Amino acid sequence: MTQLAQVFTRAGIETEVSTNIHQHIWSKLFVNVGLNAVAALTGLKNGQVLDHPETLRLLETLVSEAVTVARKKGIPIEGNPLEKVKAVLEITRENRCSMGQDFDNRRKTEIDATNGAVVREAERLGIPVPYNQMITDLIKVIEKTFQL
Repeated sequence: MTQLAQVFTRAGIETEVSTNIHQHIWSKLFVNVGLNAVAALTGLKNGQVLDHPETLRLLETLVSEAVTVARKKGIPIEGNPLEKVKAVLEITRENRCSMGQDFDNRRKTEIDATNGAVVREAERLGIPVPYNQMITDLIKVIEKTFQL
């Protein structure tokens, strides 16, 4: 694996070898779970999700549910995931997230790989995640209208 990292580094692609890829994947998932569906459904840019108590509450609950699932799976979590998510949204304040762009262009989203993945893992572990289930269902219903 180190050799592959060296090849990427020589090609100008900053590379880091990790011994715990699952931790990195879940850390990225927390951002996507908290942001994408909320921004897509509301039409907001990333940072605007932080500006409204309603969307902030949704973000916090979606991330909290995902963190519960990750912990139950034994995924190590560093720091405060919610604060990390908020920091990413602030840094990318003026961006329109990928799921929002998918909605804007009436394309199928990655909901199954984000909130939907949390729902599937939660079901497997017997953990209720009603907010992630609800937001996944809403996105899927709206996606069906894209085909009309």
